[in-house]
Amino acid sequence: IGPGLTAPAGRVIDARGRILMPGMFDAHVHLREPGFEAKETIATGSEAAINGGITGLVMMPNTKPAIDSATVVGQVLDKLDQLGIADNTIVFFSSDNGPQLGAWADIFVEYFDGNGPFRGAKTNFYEGGIRTPLLVRWPGKIKPASVSEFVGYFPDVMPTLAEIAGATSHLPEQIDGLSFAPTLLGRGDQKAHDYLYWEQAGPNQTINQQAVRWGNWKAVKNKANDRLELYDLSQDIGEEHNVAAQHPDVMQRINAIGRQAHTPERVYHPGKTQGVNDFVK
Repeated sequence: IGPGLTAPAGRVIDARGRILMPGMFDAHVHLREPGFEAKETIATGSEAAINGGITGLVMMPNTKPAIDSATVVGQVLDKLDQLGIADNTIVFFSSDNGPQLGAWADIFVEYFDGNGPFRGAKTNFYEGGIRTPLLVRWPGKIKPASVSEFVGYFPDVMPTLAEIAGATSHLPEQIDGLSFAPTLLGRGDQKAHDYLYWEQAGPNQTINQQAVRWGNWKAVKNKANDRLELYDLSQDIGEEHNVAAQHPDVMQRINAIGRQAHTPERVYHPGKTQGVNDFVK
């Protein structure tokens, strides 16, 4: 997140006073810890500047360093307060996945401890790859500093926003998501998922990666020919001890969930061949 985000954000809020969904377009290339003086740096791959407290990673020359995300978010919240619309604005702050692996693992995973106590990172289905925090602010509606243990995922966003907006009648009849508005608003009628399912498939329906969350049980498969591993997250949040062999009954249920949740690949028939004359008149 950089200064290029906050200035347009203020203008959007000023002009419309309704909703703001800023994209975090600088998040992959700029890094800085709050309170540190960031300097311009040119780096390639894992050749990052972590010398003398400098934590800037810039992939292009002459790129201005980013200010920390806490400052940027604070500027947006201050603008909402300034315009007197904070009580009628819901702010969601989250991430799409865990920290980056590969050439940047020494920065995102190791130096910044991006996955905390969790195993794995972006591109895999261990908790470090798919578990991210969600912070929500709605003054007068959401209790400040409250914490929830609700376990949800991205499909829950649409029904949640629909309930808040009074638009649940417009939702499709069959969706995987649950509204977590009851959790946000402190009501006691929050529904829970029977299970959560993740899958990454390859050609010909080969399931390359797969994960199932069923209560505190978490099963993970990393490659097409691997066996599912099983972890009890209530005792092993770091997913270090595979207990699949000790719980055949749980694995039977996990495998049944995988078969139930898997959706066959849709068949796309080739469309009509198009040429330049179809677009240029």
